[in-house]
Amino acid sequence: MAGPASTPGQAVAAARRDRAAVGLVSLLELYHAAERVRVDGEEKDDIGDGVREGLMLACRGLAEYVALQVGGAQ
Repeated sequence: MAGPASTPGQAVAAARRDRAAVGLVSLLELYHAAERVRVDGEEKDDIGDGVREGLMLACRGLAEYVALQVGGAQ
């Protein structure tokens, strides 16, 4: 995701952005799987509205973090 960094601090910041972006993708994949179970799966396998809401809030938080980090890197 990130190119070569000029300083060690920039390298650390780029690594944090990359990890946050990977975490966001992972959360979205989990959320998508939960939605598929909600729509097509058995009721006993559903994680519930509260957990889905928590996943969405986690996605929003990570997306905001990545956006701030990308904006600050420019």
